[in-house]
Amino acid sequence: GGTAIDLASTIGTEGARVRFTSADGATAYQFADPNGTSSDGSFEVLSNVGNFTADVLPAPTSGLVRSSQSVTIATPITGLQLGLSPGQVVRGKIYDAAGDALELVTVLAVDPETSTAVGSDEVVSGAGGSWALTLPFLEVPATP
Repeated sequence: GGTAIDLASTIGTEGARVRFTSADGATAYQFADPNGTSSDGSFEVLSNVGNFTADVLPAPTSGLVRSSQSVTIATPITGLQLGLSPGQVVRGKIYDAAGDALELVTVLAVDPETSTAVGSDEVVSGAGGSWALTLPFLEVPATP
């Protein structure tokens, strides 16, 4: 099996979802528990041997951002560590044109250059239209 860890603290993170996609992109495998990693960050891998991309989606409230890593899986799978970096939480509320709060709206952040999702996982707006995502820290260029 393996462990999803917070790279800042090196402690396992609960509730992360892990997906392995084969190098050719044709086959995807997920680990056994759809609720995510256990309280210590551990998970079991249900895949064949080979080269994969491991996508780790942290729990929305973890303060961590998603990651993708290339991994080679051999049998038995032991000691695989997949890291997640801390991020910054962005919160908001969704309203319709009349000013009424909208619940059950899917929110995600997308990199405009690559059209890929960034940050934690997508979230669904809750009561009062509120939502929160964790995004990577932005590097701000120094001013002269």
